[in-house]
Amino acid sequence: MTDRQAILLNSVLPLKYGPLSISYAKSEKTTIEIMMIYNSKLLNSNQFIDQLMPIIIKNYCNSEQIRSNLNIGIRYRIIINNDDGQLIKEQYINKTICNE
Repeated sequence: MTDRQAILLNSVLPLKYGPLSISYAKSEKTTIEIMMIYNSKLLNSNQFIDQLMPIIIKNYCNSEQIRSNLNIGIRYRIIINNDDGQLIKEQYINKTICNE
């Protein structure tokens, strides 16, 4: 199931949202990993990422398709790296997070 979801996501990538680019998705057991690259040349602020993560979580939790995946035990791992490849933020989204 996660393999199919990752393949579907990859079919529309890369996507750009302001200083973020979603570069790839892959599956690992019951987790769909989504890699985002943060272009600090466009907006150099870690505060932006801290403000953005709750919005990402809310959007994932409010998506009917993602919510149905969460309900059957699939979780999402959001990884945000800077343009040099260094980890800025990592967040798992699962059913428990969405129920908080």
